[in-house]
Amino acid sequence: MSRAYNNVEKLRDIVSVIDYGAIGNGIADDTAALQAAFNSGRALVTFEPGANYRITNTVTVPPQVSVDFQTAKITYAGARDRPAMICGAQDIGNAATLRNVNISS
Repeated sequence: MSRAYNNVEKLRDIVSVIDYGAIGNGIADDTAALQAAFNSGRALVTFEPGANYRITNTVTVPPQVSVDFQTAKITYAGARDRPAMICGAQDIGNAATLRNVNISS
């Protein structure tokens, strides 16, 4: 049986990458901050609208995590033979969800 969540509980399941130290200026390396936010155990990870987050290594979104980029841009400055992002899923029911994705190199 699933239980109903109140609004305060729902808000506890949301985290911004800024909370984990991401800068979003397109210059600073935000890789560690993004990965920490994805690994936080929160159900929804959000980005600051219009920001440009630079990553230099592959980041992994764990199963059952939703990510909303909210018009933010990810610039991947890592090795060309490696992916910018991996969405972890053990099965369809545990899939990660990405919304409003904009990744460039």
